[in-house]
Order: sequence, then structure tokens, then C-alpha cells
Amino acid sequence: MSKPTVVTFIFAVFLVMGSFMTYRSWNGTVYVFVDDGENRNPAAVKQNMDFSTLKGSDLSLASQKRILEEARVIQKSSQIGVQLGHFITRRANGKKAFACHMYKSVILNFQAAGMAENGETPEMEVSAACKIGESVGRIAPIWIPAEQILLERPGNVELNYNEPDRVSFRFDNIGSNWPMTWNLVSVTLQSDGASQRLHISDQEMLKILDEPLTVKWSALRATASEE
Repeated sequence: MSKPTVVTFIFAVFLVMGSFMTYRSWNGTVYVFVDDGENRNPAAVKQNMDFSTLKGSDLSLASQKRILEEARVIQKSSQIGVQLGHFITRRANGKKAFACHMYKSVILNFQAAGMAENGETPEMEVSAACKIGESVGRIAPIWIPAEQILLERPGNVELNYNEPDRVSFRFDNIGSNWPMTWNLVSVTLQSDGASQRLHISDQEMLKILDEPLTVKWSALRATASEE
């Protein structure tokens, strides 16, 4: 049976079963996802992102390293995005699950670099939904609309934006000017109601990363001036 015929046959079988099948790829490996509600597991997966056999401190360390070592900062138009590494874990019922199917939200905590207000370091907390990225190896970008924030009056405020995805911000210890450079100091993945939680502290980040993950709002202004 030829490859196209096999794929057509498998797809037909899943349609009959009332399931939905999609394909994604990551570093050349094709993943088949069967969506029958909440149970959506990969049929093939890279070993370096599958931690479903780990427990306790081994699971925590592997997850933390995966999240941070695959993290990156990207830029698009007037926004800066932060992407984190994604992985596979195991639910309490023993079934494999993508991290973003177990943890529904991502919380990023930043501190301003080289700034202080009355002896306190400015802080920014960013909260967004945990979604699988175009590549299953990374969580979808969490977009920071820096240009829009810079139009707001600086202060200890809470802001919400809905484009391209809903993201919430909380700022503390902000002076008369917005900080332009922010260092990531902690990452939290948590389920609805925070019944399940994966936290990476600043000390744990220092053990994994050679240098902090830095977001520079000034990069947007530099790009705009070049255009």
C-alpha cells in the first residue's frame, strides 16, 4: 500500500471514530495528534522533550532546563515575544500530556535592568495562556506590546491587551519613566485554580542559564528608526 493511500486510510478511520487528526513537525520529526477531547497525545516524539517517565526532582529539573534552554526572544512589528521550551509530562491518571494541556497559564516575572525607584527594582509580571507553538518544541510566543505600553502613563498599573492573544501585565515600583530593558527572573506554569504548578525561581534560572533572558523595548524603536 502506497504512503498516500495509508494516510488516507488512517484519516478515514479516525473520522469514523469521531476524532480529529492533525500533523505538526519539529526538527524533521512528524507528530500525529489525535484530538478526542482532552486526551491529545503525540504518536511520535523527540526523546529530549518527553519527560513522562520522570518523577520528583528529576522531572522538575528536566522540565526547568527544557523551558529555559529552548527559550528565546523574538520581535514582530511593534511587539516583542518570549517563547519558552515545551515538553511532555504525565497526568495523575498516568496518561501522557503536553505541558500546555496540563498547565493552562504562563506567568513571567521580569525586573528592570540598572534601574531603581526609591531603592526598589521595577517589576513586570506577564500572564498569558499556555498554548503549543507552531513547533511542538516550544510554547507559543507570549507577546509584549511594548509600543502600546510606552504610550501609557508610567506607574504601578495593571494592563490588559487582547491582540494577538489576551495577555495581562502588572507593574510595580515604576517611576516617572518606563524601564526599557527587562531581565526574566522567574517562570511559572500553572493549571486552572493553581492546583498544579511548575515554578522556576531566579536562583534556579541562574543555575541553568549562562546569562539572563533579556527583553529590550528599545530594540523596537531602533527598528522603527531604521525603517
